[in-house]
Amino acid sequence: MFYTVQVHDTPMPKGNAGYWLCELVVLDENFKEIDRQRIKASGRIKDDYPMENHDYVYIDDGHYMIPTAYPNTVDNIPNVNGSYKVFNNVIQEVKNSQVVFHWESIDYPELFKLSHYLNDPADCPSTGEKYLDYAHINSMFIDERDQNLLVSFRHIGFVKIDRQTGAILWMLAKNRCDIKGIDENMIPSMQHDARYNYDHSITLFDDSGSTTDNARVMRYWIDEKKLTAIKVKEYVCPYGKSQSQGSATLIDEENEIFDIAYGGGHPNISFHEYSFKYNKELMFVNLPTQETSVVYRVFRDNKGTQKRNKD
Repeated sequence: MFYTVQVHDTPMPKGNAGYWLCELVVLDENFKEIDRQRIKASGRIKDDYPMENHDYVYIDDGHYMIPTAYPNTVDNIPNVNGSYKVFNNVIQEVKNSQVVFHWESIDYPELFKLSHYLNDPADCPSTGEKYLDYAHINSMFIDERDQNLLVSFRHIGFVKIDRQTGAILWMLAKNRCDIKGIDENMIPSMQHDARYNYDHSITLFDDSGSTTDNARVMRYWIDEKKLTAIKVKEYVCPYGKSQSQGSATLIDEENEIFDIAYGGGHPNISFHEYSFKYNKELMFVNLPTQETSVVYRVFRDNKGTQKRNKD
């Protein structure tokens, strides 16, 4: 048994919000520290730079997938002249203290024009203090079939990335949908926590993409070889929209039960377990400090993406 915790590090550059710089600390069953992880020198990134707080993947002992938001000045924004400050979303795979995969969002300038929030270069000139948060990574998940990465960028959409070459394999986003058979109203907006389930469907918590006034859980069954949707299902949450964050974990396939965290913006609920099949509340939790202390994600100790046994 082991535990992981993110420990707050240096503050972000002045005038920017949405990220906390930190480092990943691994503890044994007696809470003794056995590892500590930060970003290593690669590409444009300096050594010993802190990771950021949104997600990480513990693959094995000494083997991690970690992100950071690195402040860079770029001049490759499509159809825009001049230099501007941006947060370069970085994904780094470290194994036994060696970088085995390194990916930087600014190497893919097409992502700039696909952003639909905090995407105006005029807001972040090279002489200012703010950085353009055009992508905003918030979750990573390794597909067990091909070992590639499913990454959610809050201000773009969710993206499949080749873990060997870094190439963008496909994207399901507000401004670009590579998957045939997806209606416009089934495309997420400000989504969070994109993940594969036991049957290789993808679920995510869609903070504000619903056609109603509520957040929703979206589930997609995708033929990734043909880039075609086999099936899409929307579960409209019984409470209002979230401002940000949140998660949705499939617990029981037959009864359509999810564990759902509502993230920010819900003074009346923190998280719950809910059956969409029966429109039934199975568990409800509201923390007294929900307005100031956000429940970012919730996890269940049964590998929540698995199908629950009927017994």
